[in-house]
This record gives sequence, C-alpha cells and structure tokens, in this order.
Amino acid sequence: MKHLIRCFIICTLLTLIPALLPYSDCSARISLDISDDKPIVQDNADILDDYQEITIIDNATELYEKTGFVYIFITTDNTTDYKVSRELESIYNEHRSKLTGKGVVLLLISTDPDNMICELQAYQAADDMFPQTICNYIEEKMINDVADGEYMNAANTLLKELNRVYNGEVTTDSVSEDNVFADKVKSRIPAIILAVCISFIISSIIVLRISLASGKGSRRASSDANGYASYPIKKYDVYIRSIINSYDKKRKPS
Repeated sequence: MKHLIRCFIICTLLTLIPALLPYSDCSARISLDISDDKPIVQDNADILDDYQEITIIDNATELYEKTGFVYIFITTDNTTDYKVSRELESIYNEHRSKLTGKGVVLLLISTDPDNMICELQAYQAADDMFPQTICNYIEEKMINDVADGEYMNAANTLLKELNRVYNGEVTTDSVSEDNVFADKVKSRIPAIILAVCISFIISSIIVLRISLASGKGSRRASSDANGYASYPIKKYDVYIRSIINSYDKKRKPS
C-alpha cells in the first residue's frame, strides 16, 4: 500500500513540475500600476521617449474625460510567458480585480520578432462603445505604422479613431460595410488575376498565329516572284541560243 502511495505522489509531482516551470521565470509578465482611472502607458519595449508618453497620456485623458473609460497602452518585446493569441486577454485577467466595474480599453504592441502584435480590446462598459468590430477596424488602421516602427503615429491613429467612434463618425454598420466591400475585393482578386493571365495567354497565341501566317505569306510571295522572274529568263536564254545556232548553220554552206 505504501509503495502505491509513493508511486502516486511521484507521478503527481512529475505531472505538475513541467506545468509549473513556465511560471518560474516571469520576466515577460506585464505588471500594471493601476492606482486610479487615469490613462496608463507601460512602455516595456522602450519604443517611446518621455515626451511621446506624456503626449499619449494627455490625449487619452481628454478621451477619458468624455467616456470615463480607462485607457491602457502596453508595449513589450517579450511575450513568451503568454499563450499565443491570448496575450491581451491574459494581461487583462491578471489585473481584473483592480479593473472590476470599469470600462477598459487595452492596447498591446509587441515588438518581439517571433510574435509581432498590434491588438486592441475593450472590456466591460467600454465594449458597448468599442465592440470587437470597431477594434478590428482600428487595428487595421494602425498596423502599417506599427510594422514600419512608427509607433507614435500608430498611437495618434488609435486616439483619433476612438474619438471618431465617440463622435458617431464611425459606426459598427459603416465599418461592417467597409469590411464587406474589402472582403469582396479580396475574394475576387484570384479570379481577376486568373482572368488577366488567361487573356494574356489567348492574346499571345493570337498574335503568334498572325505572325506565323504573315511570315508564310511573305515567303510564298517571295518564292513566287523569284519563280516568275527566273522562268522567262531561262526561256529567253534558250531562245537566244536557238537563234544563234540556226544563224550559224545558215552561214556555213556559203
């Protein structure tokens, strides 16, 4: 019996230890200092200078005064401690107790070469104003600047678009219509490329056939012209020779 208990304990430890190892070193874990509802810039990737951070906070404060939501901007260069595609959700869940009852807009930018991220999420009351469709729309507006390393431009775009949503200039319906049109264009791109390729191939075949046909015609015309030119000359040469021979024969008797 004791032997069985020991085996059970050993098996349990062997099962738990690998599961706990990823949490032994939390260097990539993001710890937010949430003391009030004011905007937060947590630049762990060190991609913003002090002036840029202050500018983002000032602009986000204006939006906070309109909406009452907490705006949190996070940058990191290491996401190894988070599950892929669940980084932002994990960060929010780790700070949920401090954010309970608050509308939260959370932006995560990762400069990790193995896991580049530009993700925007709204939680609780903020989700009503900035639903996932709107967040996806704003991400698309920011992604090029993030990819080019223009992080301040990306932050300005974010705040501009959030203000436009607040002012009613951008709505879920308008964003959905834009997305539908974009999806239609994207879905037709392969067909358009295929049609262009087919048209090019058909045009090339037609031009080639016309070129070959015109080449044969010109060669035939040339050969016919040469034939007509040489034939009379040969007859003429024979005719001249026959006249000369006849003339010589007539002269010999005399």
